[in-house]
Amino acid sequence: MTIGILPLIKKVFNSEEMDKRDEKFLNYLSEHLQKPFKKIDKNSITSVELPIIFIRSGGVEGDFKELFSKLKPPYILLTPDRRSALAAALEISYYIRKKGFDAEIIHGEEIYMVNRIKALDKIFSAKKQIKNSNIGIVGNSANWLIASDVDKNRIKDKLGISFVEISEQRVIDAFKKATGKLNPYYCDLEMKWKNKKELLDALRMYEVLENIAYEFKLNGMTVASYDFLELLNTSDSLALSLLNKEGIVAGSEGDLSSVLSMYIMHHITSQPVFEANPCKLIVNNNEVILAHSTLPYNMAKNIQFLTHFESGKSIGLKGKIKRGRGTIFKLSGDLKEYFVSGVDILDNLNEPFLSRTQVKVKLDEPINYFLTKSIGNHHILCKKDYKKLLEYFCEYIN
Repeated sequence: MTIGILPLIKKVFNSEEMDKRDEKFLNYLSEHLQKPFKKIDKNSITSVELPIIFIRSGGVEGDFKELFSKLKPPYILLTPDRRSALAAALEISYYIRKKGFDAEIIHGEEIYMVNRIKALDKIFSAKKQIKNSNIGIVGNSANWLIASDVDKNRIKDKLGISFVEISEQRVIDAFKKATGKLNPYYCDLEMKWKNKKELLDALRMYEVLENIAYEFKLNGMTVASYDFLELLNTSDSLALSLLNKEGIVAGSEGDLSSVLSMYIMHHITSQPVFEANPCKLIVNNNEVILAHSTLPYNMAKNIQFLTHFESGKSIGLKGKIKRGRGTIFKLSGDLKEYFVSGVDILDNLNEPFLSRTQVKVKLDEPINYFLTKSIGNHHILCKKDYKKLLEYFCEYIN
């Protein structure tokens, strides 16, 4: 994403010495961002995805007011700590907010400013990627997801994401025609599962869902897992795992708020993400055990093929997620609430009465969230700590 710099300075302050000082300031930021800035003016401001107004001095409030009609969000004001620049930015920021828009001033220690611009660059890059995305609803949401619906109009307005409904019958008809035999994964997976028919059926499900993604131009999907388990006698666990590996964010049980959280987390972090059930809280240790019968095939090592946990049928996946730092995240379906916490991924478990992939994590945030304010059931886990980035994103979309 191109970052543009539009400078504003009062003529009385303009001098060769000031130009050199401000140039040094911008060069420091650019070098530490590892990204060049593009100098812009009022006529070229639309040529960049992330314009930053560089308030070089006080006294430019009137100039900004004249410029305002040519601008569009985001309104980001960068200021040095000299020539009353911060004072001008404060006045301009209030002017913008009185017009009904958000504004942010980037000011402070240089390393703080670098990190903040870096975060904004990532956030708006993700928003650009997400815009005009399509998420498929394949079949119907599970009847136990009584609080996991989404506000489709608000999501379209704020993020540009559309939801596309795919009928149950469309999957059933396609499944009858699919073979799974030409699947490029078959040779690699044949040694993992002795029941050839069950493996081919699981790959037929992958073939069907992959073709639906291409046909309907889907960037993600959530699938009515248990309905199809009954109708087709096969689990979608392997299909979802492979789709996630291929970059098509795929969630289970028709959980709309969960797949939305998965989709956003994936684009913010560029990491594969694990949709899981919180299954057990160790309250005194601030720990939670997360489990599910699928996970992205590229997220874990030593993936084992077992039966689907709840039904004992077909294939479920058990993988070991690497210990270290991670992030747990959930966004509400109306975009108004979110939970995010850094975590320590402590261990992979083998509890007999939990779904196949099981991981114990220790939260940075108080575990009481799950007992008093939890945003539904499924929560999303990724490796590495992206708490700040996800917080920034959720603040910006609201």
